[in-house]
Amino acid sequence: MHRFLAIFERDIRKFLRNPLVVVISLLMPIIYLVILGNSFQGELKNLPLALIDLDNGPYAVRLGEMLHSIEAGPGTIKVVRVVDQGRAMSGLKSGEFKAVLVIPRNFSRDVERGVRSEIGLFLDNAENISAASVQSAVLRAIPEIQREFIPVRSERSGVFLREVELYKKIDYDQTLIPGVIIMAIFLGAMSTGAFNMVMDRFLGVEESYFLTPLTKGDIVIGLTASGLLITTILAMLVLILSSFISGIRLWSMLAPADFLLVVIIIMLSTLGIQG
Repeated sequence: MHRFLAIFERDIRKFLRNPLVVVISLLMPIIYLVILGNSFQGELKNLPLALIDLDNGPYAVRLGEMLHSIEAGPGTIKVVRVVDQGRAMSGLKSGEFKAVLVIPRNFSRDVERGVRSEIGLFLDNAENISAASVQSAVLRAIPEIQREFIPVRSERSGVFLREVELYKKIDYDQTLIPGVIIMAIFLGAMSTGAFNMVMDRFLGVEESYFLTPLTKGDIVIGLTASGLLITTILAMLVLILSSFISGIRLWSMLAPADFLLVVIIIMLSTLGIQG
């Protein structure tokens, strides 16, 4: 038993004496979660829209108010009023703005007369998703400009529709948690346990085992047990940190028996990779 514990202790000390490996094994899954989780999830917000009002008429003012209501509500766009068209276009090309909306002169007069009235929307189509989001926000504002008032709050009377979603939306970063835990298990298994047996043979350290009363079983079981302990701790730390980052409160969702099952699954996955 003491020979197995000697190998077990040696492997743990070897891991802890290399802080770079510890940091990489812990931070790599978290960095993966943060970068990919925030790159693909959710709706786009606060897309800068430059607004140039050359008309200043009542319908142009209403259009600006509708855009500001979208800014205050869904928050898809962030309206920035610009006077100089040249400055707005240069900002669009440099990435300062995602789109430029130009309300031409005589816009309100054309709307009152019922003739064709046009506004110009210049889009940065280098990013199709953000361009489509800005275009959709502007299209939602246009039909409202001919109303007599702009509804800021829901009316107290009448019939209105309130949407209730049956299933809770799951953010993309929450779906990545199982993947980053497997990544932590893989990194832990690659830096401890059975992998050290391969490295010992590569570095010639394995020959020193011949000078000790260690058996093959002592070496294999000791390295496997140490790798299992270290990797399980790393995976549990990654699980807890990922839960904080993604907003999942595991301690309120899992019963003690469920939490124990999660630990068992992590241990079995670790043994599978090491095996």
